[in-house]
Amino acid sequence: MIAAQLPLLLRSFPETTASQDILEEISPLPSSSNKDREREKSAQVKRSKLITPRTSKEDLEMKARMELKYEEEKRE
Repeated sequence: MIAAQLPLLLRSFPETTASQDILEEISPLPSSSNKDREREKSAQVKRSKLITPRTSKEDLEMKARMELKYEEEKRE
């Protein structure tokens, strides 16, 4: 019985005034999907890896000493 009524319902569905509301209720547009959230998380992780605490004063001094040592060895 339902199978016989289905084509009639499908044909008349777009003509109903509430059809758009029903469609939106059935498949609402997501504000953000899980994939979007995962992308945001991975982008945050990549950004945080770029900004590391390795640029401390001691590290910069060590780098400068290493460069000076390299220059001195190069001259010899």
